[in-house]
Amino acid sequence: MLVNAIQFSPPGAKVEVDARIIDNRVELDISDRGPGIPTAERRRIFEMFVTTRPEGTGLGLFLARTAIRKCGGDIAALPREAAEP
Repeated sequence: MLVNAIQFSPPGAKVEVDARIIDNRVELDISDRGPGIPTAERRRIFEMFVTTRPEGTGLGLFLARTAIRKCGGDIAALPREAAEP
């Protein structure tokens, strides 16, 4: 997830990671300064072979979600305004 955030951010832009414990679980927020994910694509971005990159395979976010869910967690792509405090 961090590599993805860095790759989509402009050179030298900040990528922020916030961590907190809620009800014995760890919640991570990763915020970048990239172009964002259009609403229509946000619903499908974690599906296998879905990508917005010409050279992408569509496996990175799918595998991240699969691994996180195997550990009992979940992952979501939020619009920037919802992700920022």
